[in-house]
Amino acid sequence: MASVAGEVTALVVGAGAAGLACARRLASAGVEVQVLEARERVGGRVWTWSGVAPHPVELGAEFVHGERSLVADLARLFGLKMLDVPPGDEVPVYADGRALGLEGSSLLPGVEVLAAYGELAAAWAESAEGDVSLRRALILEAGRQGLRWSAEVSALLDALVSVERGASPDAVSARSVGEGVWEDGWAQRRLAGGYGGLMERLASGVSIRFGAAAEVVRWGEGGVEVACADGAVHRARWGVVTAPLGVLQAGGVRFEPGLPASVQAAVEGLGVGAVNKVVLRFSAPPWPAEEPGLLTPLRVQHWWRPGWGRSDEAPVAMGLVAGEEALALDRLGEARAVEAALGDAVRCWGLEARRRFVSGRWVSWTGDPWSRMGYSYVPVGGAGLREALGQPIGALQLAGEATSPGRAATVQGALESGERAAEVILQASGLRGRGGSRPPGWPR
Repeated sequence: MASVAGEVTALVVGAGAAGLACARRLASAGVEVQVLEARERVGGRVWTWSGVAPHPVELGAEFVHGERSLVADLARLFGLKMLDVPPGDEVPVYADGRALGLEGSSLLPGVEVLAAYGELAAAWAESAEGDVSLRRALILEAGRQGLRWSAEVSALLDALVSVERGASPDAVSARSVGEGVWEDGWAQRRLAGGYGGLMERLASGVSIRFGAAAEVVRWGEGGVEVACADGAVHRARWGVVTAPLGVLQAGGVRFEPGLPASVQAAVEGLGVGAVNKVVLRFSAPPWPAEEPGLLTPLRVQHWWRPGWGRSDEAPVAMGLVAGEEALALDRLGEARAVEAALGDAVRCWGLEARRRFVSGRWVSWTGDPWSRMGYSYVPVGGAGLREALGQPIGALQLAGEATSPGRAATVQGALESGERAAEVILQASGLRGRGGSRPPGWPR
């Protein structure tokens, strides 16, 4: 039998980056807010692992994108140190059956297409009408510019786009490539203490109920009611649902009444990117000391060292597996997925990788019932879907990286979407502009 757990001013479903940013913003303005989280931890698709190395290893979101970033602002606010990450053009590639190193990578025919695919897509978008797949746009624009590339570079492009977008260049909208975070600058950094530390600080002082999996959200102009799997029912004047797009597409949260047609079309129309991770621990590094990572056309499309640049670096490799490869390895189960990844490591770094292998961990975000995805992407013809997904509807809003038109697939975009949802509530409640425009110390 359902029991009413209480009524507050605002309910937030999900304690990931979007939910925490929203709840913190509301609580700082004096709004009584309750967060409902299905997991037993905060962070959502942010998950820092401290059990495999003396330094953090990120099982979920990893990088801080750009110099001008809300994540960077918050890191400064909380006194969190950030570390630089080698730029993408300093990462060598695996091609022609071997790891080429930076000098060899630069000699690949047509490698400039790989290095500048975003600029090529933007150039195509400025000179064309309608929308096509990213692959089609690159073929057209490269042809206009007289560029040709090899089969090896084409395979590497597939890998690069898959890990950046969660899907192949055949599925991704060419126009959406210009929506990235690159307006904030090209720097890539990571939090020295791990992303989890930022999530914990955002959660400080916020009321969070763990193990509260939202099943049904009833909404209307007068308020919202959230029924959870544990039988509890929560009520509020306002509601913000930050469940990932993959959960929404799978019907993991039901809405009564159903969402408006434009919002439901956005739920169904946006792409759910398949992105998983694999962590391999070695007794000693099998890779060259100067190699920060490796882009490959293999099943593990991108390797990097989570301890790069640290004095206490452990011999740990992080692999990113995206698109169809992510789903294929997921179907193998953890042990066989790790073995497949180790096979790729051997191809890249030689038999020493197998001899020095200690343990591995497969991280399935596509198989996680509370995420069901890595990050979202815009398919061909999907312009405007992100804005539609995040539009306020009565007392209800959806938030999360998938609702961010400019910074999707990033923690930054998720944080901004949560703050945006909070501002809508504060405006409607008459609190904005009366000492509630920003919490004390919140970055401006």
